[in-house]
Amino acid sequence: MSKSSSPGWNQLSTTALLGCWVAAAVLTPLLAVGERARIKNTPTNELAEQVLQDLLSTPLGKTMPALYWEFFLIDDYRLGASSDGAGRIFVTTAMTRWYLGKVRGVWAAVLGHEIGHALILNPAYWPGFQAELEKSRQQAYRGHKVQSGTESLLTRSAKGGVFDVRSPKQREYAADCIAMMLMAEAGYHPEYALTLDQWFSSSGFDTPRPVEFLVAHPRWQVREERAQRNYDLALAIFTSRWPDATKSPGGIAPPVGKLGAVTAQQSPDDAELLINVPFSVSKAAGAPMRVAAVFVAGRALVQSKDPRFRAPDGSLELNESFPGAASLSRDVSFRLPITAMDTSQHSLRLAVFLTAGDQVLDVRYQPVEVSLPKH
Repeated sequence: MSKSSSPGWNQLSTTALLGCWVAAAVLTPLLAVGERARIKNTPTNELAEQVLQDLLSTPLGKTMPALYWEFFLIDDYRLGASSDGAGRIFVTTAMTRWYLGKVRGVWAAVLGHEIGHALILNPAYWPGFQAELEKSRQQAYRGHKVQSGTESLLTRSAKGGVFDVRSPKQREYAADCIAMMLMAEAGYHPEYALTLDQWFSSSGFDTPRPVEFLVAHPRWQVREERAQRNYDLALAIFTSRWPDATKSPGGIAPPVGKLGAVTAQQSPDDAELLINVPFSVSKAAGAPMRVAAVFVAGRALVQSKDPRFRAPDGSLELNESFPGAASLSRDVSFRLPITAMDTSQHSLRLAVFLTAGDQVLDVRYQPVEVSLPKH
């Protein structure tokens, strides 16, 4: 095992995780917070404002409602992003620390989605967006066979079109679609939108299927499936406008990675916790990869009694790093002495992170029962 010395990673895998369980909701309404908790003049503000301007400066972006667009970074421990329909877009510091970071492509997916909601609330601007999207489609497929399904996407009808917004869930799908098209024109690979859906879908934040009908937001897994329908057109637009993806604002497509079934059990003598983590990564373009694990007891991170497994904030953290490669598939095994865990609780939660470069690819959470030594 190799211990990380990267401040960015330690911040992600400890402080970040704690908030994941403290959070009351995945995406929290922020309109009532307003100026009270607003943070200004940070590198995060600058990055977000640049991406926002990129999205609004495209031909599609110029069809958006004539609003005073403004970004609000909100000091809040919960994962959250929202907009008020009048041009103000809110993102919490938790969202930026735990996931968005400096990855411009994921920022484009989040900000584009909130721009989409503003468009949905202003029907007078729908025809202009629809007409410009048709132009983009024609340019993208000039000289090529049109992919199946793109015509129905562009139909302004009560059923099946971009602006089928008769229910809260349909409005989310529409905002996702608008975001993906804005991203593509602005030079942000549409794969980043799928990455956002996949991360939330697999990280334990998704709405349980039996109660899906009770909530306004659709399940992230369903959003990903819907986004896949729009992907071909968005990719065609991106490729036609940015034939050399390395020169686009968002760069090449993000890596793709998945964690397999994580297992954690005590050794026969109860002295160690044996953790096995299968994973696979592709399209990494030489980015360094990392698998890490932390524990939560109640609402607090488990601290470490052993300096070999101690993060700078004192929490217990397991890390395994791999040099850059295009792809990698293997298992990681951690052997953690039970005596290294500074906790009196037997029921814990284990979180495992998979990253490539600055990008979080997958997260897995699961309960773990441990037998602690008797004093």
